[in-house]
Amino acid sequence: ISAIPLIPPIPLTPPIPPTPLIPTIPATPAISPTPPIPLYLYNPYTSIPPIPLIPAMPAIPAIPAIRPIPLYLSTFYP
Repeated sequence: ISAIPLIPPIPLTPPIPPTPLIPTIPATPAISPTPPIPLYLYNPYTSIPPIPLIPAMPAIPAIPAIRPIPLYLSTFYP
């Protein structure tokens, strides 16, 4: 009876190939292009964590809005 259980454990070991895990490690360099995304998150305008492309658009109109502020200040001065 003891000989029967010994047979199953032997075949289980060969089917598990740890080699595929190694190739996945070199794929990490692809993350290098991701750094630009975090830069958008740092900006106060792009506080939203979602895709940076969406927040980038509203940031453009926000710039012109800042200009009107100084114009009003100039009117206050005589």
